[in-house]
Amino acid sequence: MSPRHGAVLIVVAGLAAVIAAMALAFLARMRADADDSAVLVREVQARLMLAAALQYVNESGRLGHGEEAFGWRDVRSGLPGPRDLFGRKLYVGDDLTGIGGAFPAVGGVARCPVQRLIRPPYAIRQDLVPNPIALDPGRSWAELVNHTVPTPQRSSDVYADFAAGDRRPVGGASGQAWFRVRREDIDTFLITCGSGVTLAFRDFAEADAQGFAAAFGSKAAFDHLRAHERLLHARVRWSPAVAGNAHMHYREQGSFVLNPFATPNLPIATADDQPNSRSMMGGFAFIMVLREPPPVW
Repeated sequence: MSPRHGAVLIVVAGLAAVIAAMALAFLARMRADADDSAVLVREVQARLMLAAALQYVNESGRLGHGEEAFGWRDVRSGLPGPRDLFGRKLYVGDDLTGIGGAFPAVGGVARCPVQRLIRPPYAIRQDLVPNPIALDPGRSWAELVNHTVPTPQRSSDVYADFAAGDRRPVGGASGQAWFRVRREDIDTFLITCGSGVTLAFRDFAEADAQGFAAAFGSKAAFDHLRAHERLLHARVRWSPAVAGNAHMHYREQGSFVLNPFATPNLPIATADDQPNSRSMMGGFAFIMVLREPPPVW
């Protein structure tokens, strides 16, 4: 082999090594981007669970007890709720402190794994245009805009199926996110949100005590799953205050504005402030995200 042939082989080998190094660097960068994306997805899921948990706390003070209740701190007497129309507790707990028993008693915990269902109960169809406007200039205006198909439409024509839904998880997979709510005081709650598959258990011992040890196999497996979760802790206080839809309207230089960053004055009720536009469930006096995990959650 001539020296010229040897030089060509050296050049080719060098180019191949450079291409291999670039490919390796590209794959490493792609792996790092995938890891970063997974972290972002877990963060987003945890924050979505916080929104879901806030709704759960806000609504369950009045709904979901077989009859209407009057809030976590009964607005009529100030006693621990939820209570019915006659002031009777709708849970097991001390009459003055609310302590004792399972959630919603003070000290109780609600464990809420979340998963996407094939068809949730009472789901409606997601048709964007169930009543398209007919492109027929010969029809009257009433016919063109009339709703020939009732909206919203049920997801099933059989009412029993519509009410029951299909509670099987999509793809047969278990939930990838969860939240749990601990009632710390009469109207104060500790919310923990997670993005992962530990099903809202605090630790393996709790899962074992509730008969879910087989779902994880061992404490080491549970701890491995927990290490790859994103946990978000928040303390919130429920408020019975009810606000109308005009609370973001401010008067500035003699006119109404919809800018929440405008110079705030007293909210001014308008004709749009109707009872059906109010949140009848109440609100929150504060929502505080904790920087460190609390000792008990």
